[in-house]
Amino acid sequence: MIVCVDTNVVVYLVEKIAGWGPKAAARLAAIRAAGDEVAVGDGARLECLLKPLKSGDAVLENHFRTFFADPRVHMLPVTVAIRERAARIGAAFNFKGCTSRWRQSTAAGCS
Repeated sequence: MIVCVDTNVVVYLVEKIAGWGPKAAARLAAIRAAGDEVAVGDGARLECLLKPLKSGDAVLENHFRTFFADPRVHMLPVTVAIRERAARIGAAFNFKGCTSRWRQSTAAGCS
């Protein structure tokens, strides 16, 4: 199974947010221990890099880039074909915009 994690999980993990960082680390460890794969969409990369690029925090930027470069993390490009398929999923099930990441990850093959 491929588990697509959201931006918040990556931020909690990389920034080691009190309370949430350890939970994110434990969840990713459990996913991997179960033999499942971790995936992150291109949109998460954008969202994660905004803060360190805006503030000029090269160390934090490097931590995020290291996470995204990890060979155990699959990056999901959000192509036109994926956006089209996500739109069809949304139309078929009457999903609203707030679920667009879910639709995109599903269209990209995540469970």
